[in-house]
Amino acid sequence: MKKLFLIVATLLLSTPAIAVTPKELADQAQAAYQAGKYAEAIRGWNELSQIGFINGDLYYNIASAYWRLGQAGQARRYFLAAREWSPRDPALRENLAFIEAKVEPSRAAVEGPRALLRKIPFYRLGLNGSESLWLCAVTGLLFFGLLTAYRLQRKPLYLILAATALPLLFFGSFQYLMRSAWPFARAEAVVVAPSLSLREQPLAEAPVREELREGRLVRLKKVQGDFALVKSPSGKEGWAERVQIGEIP
Repeated sequence: MKKLFLIVATLLLSTPAIAVTPKELADQAQAAYQAGKYAEAIRGWNELSQIGFINGDLYYNIASAYWRLGQAGQARRYFLAAREWSPRDPALRENLAFIEAKVEPSRAAVEGPRALLRKIPFYRLGLNGSESLWLCAVTGLLFFGLLTAYRLQRKPLYLILAATALPLLFFGSFQYLMRSAWPFARAEAVVVAPSLSLREQPLAEAPVREELREGRLVRLKKVQGDFALVKSPSGKEGWAERVQIGEIP
């Protein structure tokens, strides 16, 4: 298993309002995982996330524990959440690809140019939301600063340097849009039940439009009581019980 999540902010351990410190929660969850008590480890890491200690490693650990429990849907859900924080982590992407091959065999069987493109490690250029925002801020200041210097001194070198910074600004803006600002660019929910029935109406006895297996991705459209209107990968829309799908954190 990947190195377990360690809480960096141990300076807060003296807070009297918390009966168990974040470090103790992390240690307990790690010990439970190593002892094979995966459900207990998940509870510990979820407690950490509820008090604000969240990063890609935490979600990676939760996903690994769910996989050990045989819950592929929950494992995929949390691996996808971890990827939003750590898009360049090769171990994470390898585990995610392994699960995707299990729950979507047709996706793994793609051949031809598309299969070759998937072998190219484009993910090495991936940035999470914070990284892309920092890149936008730094290159934006650099770009406009160089343009101002050019207008003041009329030296072509400043204009050339500004033109060099412009692609980085566009790249950072695109990454931020994809990771943070554009909800359609990322998956929204995963089927976490062994199977999911998309029904014509938000009723348990309504006719079924489509059956989805555990681990498939769906897009949330609307929530109504205990049901949610979702769109399946095939493009069909239907009502599903909310407990059978898990939103990606």
